[in-house]
Amino acid sequence: MRGTLPEAVRTRGSKATFDDVIGVELGKRFQNHGIENLHAVRNGWVDASTLDRMYRGYVDGRRAGLHPRDIPNIASVWFAVAVDLWITAVLAA
Repeated sequence: MRGTLPEAVRTRGSKATFDDVIGVELGKRFQNHGIENLHAVRNGWVDASTLDRMYRGYVDGRRAGLHPRDIPNIASVWFAVAVDLWITAVLAA
């Protein structure tokens, strides 16, 4: 990306993260639909208690005021939900 991005941006040590937005939206989705209703959970592809533990670790870290790099990564939980959204869309088509 040299020559495309400003050097200060290209070489910065920190990168943008969308975990806060994703965390809020996952919380809303789980409150409305429940983790146990994800297609991946219902089909036995993903363990609901493991997903819940991963999500709770993120939530607890945010509540404790931890720096984002010190909070468990929420990406795997988001991937499970993204697959669920995709399956739902495909089945509806």
